[in-house]
Amino acid sequence: MVKVIHLMIGLGTGGVENFVLQLCRQHKADNVGVVVVGITSHEIRKEEFDRAGIENHTLHIDSWRAFPAGLKKLKAIQAKDPAAILHVHGFHALMLGCILRLTKRKVKMVFTIHTNFIRSRLRKLLIWLTKPFRRQDIV
Repeated sequence: MVKVIHLMIGLGTGGVENFVLQLCRQHKADNVGVVVVGITSHEIRKEEFDRAGIENHTLHIDSWRAFPAGLKKLKAIQAKDPAAILHVHGFHALMLGCILRLTKRKVKMVFTIHTNFIRSRLRKLLIWLTKPFRRQDIV
């Protein structure tokens, strides 16, 4: 069975979270395994993911000090199914996904930006520089 790990900033109430929840429901209907991982401690919609039967985790990376433990947890989640596709949603998830790819080269990564307007030139540059880490981009 194909498995997709969705990595996003948190399990909050934004549009990305709505999109990922709908996408995960569709994946389940299509017999695709799904795991949702939130980077921060935001868990407002955790119960909704639980009720839908969607495995979900939070990395609790709310500061630089929490980063090593959060990355270790993400590696453990990915190690459960090394063939899983990592679908990163948004800029912060992209950066964390690229760091994971530095340590686990065989991870297949797909990136969805969820916007067509990026103001920061630095972010634009980083998105462009990290293109070799990704298999597919979705705008």
